[in-house]
Amino acid sequence: VGSVRRHRLFDRVYFHSFAAGALRAVHSLAPHARLQLIGDVVPQLLDEAIGLGAAACSPYDEHLRAEQIPPSWVEKARARGVELNAGLVNDPTLWEELGRRGIGAVFTDVPDLLAAAAPR
Repeated sequence: VGSVRRHRLFDRVYFHSFAAGALRAVHSLAPHARLQLIGDVVPQLLDEAIGLGAAACSPYDEHLRAEQIPPSWVEKARARGVELNAGLVNDPTLWEELGRRGIGAVFTDVPDLLAAAAPR
């Protein structure tokens, strides 16, 4: 938190973690910091992110499928002002499908592959 504060990067940085307690600690040091909770693809994840006041929530599964993230999650996240991201996405077809479903960003191991599939 100190380095982000020193370099005035709060508007460009998300503090993300699989541990809600770690995000609570960041919040206690910097209440305006943007938090992103990462976790298993379970309904409680979004509720926990909302309860933390997180700016983003990222369901994560090494074998993620688009249907694991129901439209109701996207609707609920939007209604609460929480960005919904996802990971792990290494397939351009899945990346495109998640985008159509309202997912904001993805975690990937292959950014070059995804960039080639959808150039700017």
